[in-house]
Amino acid sequence: ASRMFSMAAKNEKSESQDYCRHWQQMSLFAPPTKQELSRLEALQGRSASPRQLRKLWPSGLPFSRRKRQHPRVCEFLDAGFRKVKMKVQVNDLGRAIGEDHAWAKYLDSDVEHARQLRAEGYTWYEISRMLDMPVRTVRSYVDGSRRAQSVAGWKVVKRWRKS
Repeated sequence: ASRMFSMAAKNEKSESQDYCRHWQQMSLFAPPTKQELSRLEALQGRSASPRQLRKLWPSGLPFSRRKRQHPRVCEFLDAGFRKVKMKVQVNDLGRAIGEDHAWAKYLDSDVEHARQLRAEGYTWYEISRMLDMPVRTVRSYVDGSRRAQSVAGWKVVKRWRKS
């Protein structure tokens, strides 16, 4: 009978053991204020749910973990980049076009300059040498197979910029 009593005693935690568990959790972080201690003492003898803990610390749990960032985000931040909001040109589907597209290599002014040079009678090769672009790229800009979409509106997006 004494063995059964000791097994039952092991499974049930006393009020002081429960209080110690809360105290150990709190001691890993900033020391609690008197108000937090009095609130914690009110919880003695029962386990606190996450909802009750949120009531204890309305500004956020002192032992809650911060959200981990993606490794690529950390690399960008370490390299001196920051996220900025900017307005971009969009097509009818709401997608960025022209120099505002994420993969754009040349400015809209360079594309327009290539079109003007071709209208003046320069060859593909001469234009590509002047603007330092591949011949095929110059030709596709001028003949309209590339950058042929019209601007339907503007949209605010977040982009990484070197600070």
